[in-house]
Order: sequence, then structure tokens, then C-alpha cells
Amino acid sequence: MRLNSKTRFIIKLLIIGLVLIVLYLFFWGRLNFMCPWLIGFDKIETESSVIYYHKGEVDLRKFPKVDSLIVKVENFHNLKFQRKVQIVISSNIKEHRRFNGHDVKFVTQPFWGRVYILYSREYFETKAGALCSYLQHELSHSIINQNITNSKLTG
Repeated sequence: MRLNSKTRFIIKLLIIGLVLIVLYLFFWGRLNFMCPWLIGFDKIETESSVIYYHKGEVDLRKFPKVDSLIVKVENFHNLKFQRKVQIVISSNIKEHRRFNGHDVKFVTQPFWGRVYILYSREYFETKAGALCSYLQHELSHSIINQNITNSKLTG
């Protein structure tokens, strides 16, 4: 049975709409944790991490030395990170919620183990110890996610 031209046109529109929705979610929404690019962020690369942030909105001077925390986490778990740790620091709650769907300040997404942090001047400037503890906790999730994901994908 052959579809008429109007039905084919509607099916094509639905497919195009679905592709556009998935692309939006991949680049700017909940599927962003699988996307290798973060649009609209500045980035700093260290030896073992990539930190994405908004220049002018996020003050990284009080941000702990991520590489030293990564070494601590690797030693604790007796595992190695499979790739550089990606840390995304959102500057507002709407952006943070758009990426991960949570209002909590620190979240690690599965699959690649990308860490999302909601920037809070209070944590970054006055509670450096708490920030360090939370970040180390999320890095533990990240190393486990990276090692589990890598073994599932390659083995």
C-alpha cells in the first residue's frame, strides 16, 4: 500500500521535528552529558581535568586544585581515570537544572562521569573545605562511572 503525498509530508515533518528535539537535548539539555562539546562555556585544561565555566560570572581562584583531588581519588579507589575529568560549573540554577534535572549543587552524570557543579559564591569563597569534600565525593562517582562505562563499552 502506497502512502499519499500528504501522509508522507506529515511523516517527514515528524521525523525532522524529532531530530531537532534530540539535537537540542544533546547540545543544550538533558542529553548534554553525552555531548563532547559545551557551547557557551569557557574552559581551562589542567593535566587531568577540563573545567568549563562562565568567565566573569564564576571566580575560580578559590576552586580547589582539582588535579590533587583526582590523585587522592585514584589512590583511594585503586583505579585510574580513563580520560580527563570534565567539570561543568553552572552559574545559575536554571542552567544547572537544564543540564541534569536536579537542584542539588553537585551531580555526577553516568556514562562519561561528567561532574556538574552549581556555582555558589558561599561555597567557593567561604566554605573551601566543604567544596573540596563535595568535589572529592563527586570525583569518586566519576571514576567509578568512567571505569564501569569503559569496561561495558569495550568488553
